[in-house]
Amino acid sequence: MRPIDSCSETQVAGNPLSGGDREILVAISMARAGPAERLEAAGVAFRYGARVGIDTIKVQPAFIRDPQGGLAEGIKSWISAGKRNSRWVVFERPSADDLAGALAASPYVEAVNLLDRGRVLVSISDAADNLDMELSSAEWQALRPEIESILGGALSYDVAELSGTDAI
Repeated sequence: MRPIDSCSETQVAGNPLSGGDREILVAISMARAGPAERLEAAGVAFRYGARVGIDTIKVQPAFIRDPQGGLAEGIKSWISAGKRNSRWVVFERPSADDLAGALAASPYVEAVNLLDRGRVLVSISDAADNLDMELSSAEWQALRPEIESILGGALSYDVAELSGTDAI
């Protein structure tokens, strides 16, 4: 396994996700990881999103990498089932099949976002070069060892507090 590029952790102003634990934004660069590791790390993030509850999947469907074999047709077919909204394709009240389609598409498309009431909980972008998650500090500490193991090394990160007027 190859070492990951970087990870940054930023405290997000707003409502904590659970019991007063601070809410953070974790940004992980997976550019040096292989395709299988990127997909596996994305799967960890998607399981987190499904566990805490999402109500929308948004996809920027432009292909950055070409899927192999018949995978391209499957991804295009799944994307065509969503509702077009400007540059995004939206799946409201997504099914388990929609979540699986989003995960399968994530290593190839511009972006896949998992949302809860308009808030992006998980974002995979640039054909899975980047993984961003908004979660509680306790959730991050629970997921971090698994993601480190998948990506092949310890994640380094910085913490910065944001005020309500700061933009991410």
